[in-house]
Amino acid sequence: MDSIDKLLAQIKAESQEPTVKPNLPNPAAANDAAIDSLLEQVEGKYQKPPAPQSPNIKRSQPASNSAIDSLLNQVKNDYQEQDKIAAQQKQQQIQAQLQQQQQQRQKQLEALKVQAQAWLEKLDPLSSEGLWFERFAEGYPTKLAAAIEYLQDSH
Repeated sequence: MDSIDKLLAQIKAESQEPTVKPNLPNPAAANDAAIDSLLEQVEGKYQKPPAPQSPNIKRSQPASNSAIDSLLNQVKNDYQEQDKIAAQQKQQQIQAQLQQQQQQRQKQLEALKVQAQAWLEKLDPLSSEGLWFERFAEGYPTKLAAAIEYLQDSH
């Protein structure tokens, strides 16, 4: 293939050289026509003819595009539905955790109330601790609330 290309380039170069003697008949001019003819034949062998497009392909393409679009929309809807379900499940988990934490705090508060009540019953109001607690409890609505706060801070 390279030798053909070289030959073609050489032939073209020779045919494009300016002639020094325009008045004299050029025997190469007759050869140029023959060379051009041969060149066209060689090029014709190696060039592929354009493939004709079938009208059936064009008609089936929109049908396949609509099928693909439909499939893509279905996949998109499936993913959106899965995302929605996952978001709902996550929200339910968060709500359940919050409720569990609230219940845990409530249990701790109840246990602290029982402990504070027992501490108040054992507290001697005339002892130094009892007198201190009386002054401490003045800022609270009840002695139980003050005892809960005191026990909570001391632990």
